[in-house]
Amino acid sequence: MGLTIRSENNEITLGPGGFLRLKKAVAGLTNKEISDHYNILLSEEFIHMLYHGFEEYDRTTEELYEKYKDEYGEVIDFLYAPDTSANMTCSCAEQILKALGGRTDLDDMVIGYAGWGENAAKFGSFRKILEDAVKTRKGFYWY
Repeated sequence: MGLTIRSENNEITLGPGGFLRLKKAVAGLTNKEISDHYNILLSEEFIHMLYHGFEEYDRTTEELYEKYKDEYGEVIDFLYAPDTSANMTCSCAEQILKALGGRTDLDDMVIGYAGWGENAAKFGSFRKILEDAVKTRKGFYWY
């Protein structure tokens, strides 16, 4: 089952694997401390947390949020927003774009259904959603 990310004038559709790839790429735009912490969710340590609880992980997440909220707070909100549906603000889009800077090396990374070939959504399509969210001042969302 997939999800659609929309801004006022743009949308992309991706599956759970592509959405995970997108979030991992966005985490990589932050600093090493935030990125490494987020990537624990994608590691064997996650299985340990399933059995022993998330208290320490959650505490560290909150500490990182407080420490970096001015620069990456909205990005962290994006990373930990529910995968099923969420509404992101215009300032979230601005902060992700700021973290992305002038980088274009991610633009061709496929995040949509690979079986769609050339029609599969790419990171550059997500960038257009972010740019539209900022331009229209209406944010973006997924469902």
